[in-house]
Amino acid sequence: MIDPNLLNDGDIRGLVARAEEAAKHESRLNILFQDIPLEVYGLLQFVGRPAGRLGELLPRTPAEAEQIKWTGTHGSQMVTVASGYIKSLLAHASFLSGKPATEMMFLDHGCGWGRIPRFLSRFLAAEQIYGFDPMAESIAICARDKVPGTFRQCDPYPDSLPADPGQKFDLINVFSVFTHLNEAYQFKVLETLRDYIAPKGVLAATIRRDIFWQGPRFDAATRETMIRKHRSEGFAHLVGGNLGTKDKSAFFGETSTSIAYVRDRWKGWTLVATDISVAQPGQIVLFLQRS
Repeated sequence: MIDPNLLNDGDIRGLVARAEEAAKHESRLNILFQDIPLEVYGLLQFVGRPAGRLGELLPRTPAEAEQIKWTGTHGSQMVTVASGYIKSLLAHASFLSGKPATEMMFLDHGCGWGRIPRFLSRFLAAEQIYGFDPMAESIAICARDKVPGTFRQCDPYPDSLPADPGQKFDLINVFSVFTHLNEAYQFKVLETLRDYIAPKGVLAATIRRDIFWQGPRFDAATRETMIRKHRSEGFAHLVGGNLGTKDKSAFFGETSTSIAYVRDRWKGWTLVATDISVAQPGQIVLFLQRS
C-alpha cells in the first residue's frame, strides 16, 4: 500500500510547492500536476489535502464512510488500487490505439461517484472526460464534489447514451459493471457502446474470476452452485448478490465471467489484451476493440 508519508518527502513537497505557485495563473489540473506522480495526486485528494489555491481547485474529498460505501476502501488503500488500475488502463489504451493517452476522449460508463475521473484529471482536461451512470445519486455526487468532466444520467438498459451529437470516445472504461449485470444487460450495454467507440478506440472492462464465489459472504450451497455454473457455462449470475434482498431489479446482482465466454459471446468486440491488478486480483481487466 502507498505510504501516506510520501507527502512529507522533500522532493514531493517541492513539486507541490511549485504547483501551488503555478496555480496563481493556471487552473487546469492536468497542467498544474503534470510532473507530480499519480499516487501523490491521489494522496493529495484523499489523504493530505493541500491548503491554498491547489486545495480549492482539487475535487472535494468525500467522507471516509462515503468512500467505503462506493469502493469498499478509503484513503491510501483506495489510492493504491485506483492508481495501479489507471496506469494499466492508460498504458494499454495508448499502445493499442496508437494515440497518446493525454489526447484521448474518455468515457467512464458506470462512473459511480467519479473515482476514476478524479484520478484521470491528472492527465486529461475536463473537456476530455465524460461519465455516465444510471443512478441520479452518482451524478449528484460528481456535481457536488466538482469532479472535472461532464457527468450525465443514463438508462441501465441503454438504446443510446447521453453523449454529445456525433461524439466518439478513444477510451471507454467499464469498471465493476459487468461484475453485476446478467447476460441480457451485458449484451445490451456492449451493443450500445459500439456506437460510441472511435475507430481504433479501446474498451476496458473488468470481469470476476470464479474465485469470487469462494468468499465468506456466500453459503456453501451457493458457493458450489455458482462455481459449477461458472466452470461449465463460463458465466454465473446471482440476483441480488450481497445486497441481501431479492426485490432488486433482476438484472443486478453478482456476476463472474470467464475469458472463453467473452471471446465467444461478446459479439462485435475482439479481446486484444488482459491484465490483473495486484491490488485487486479477483478481477481481470479486459481490453477490447471493435471487430
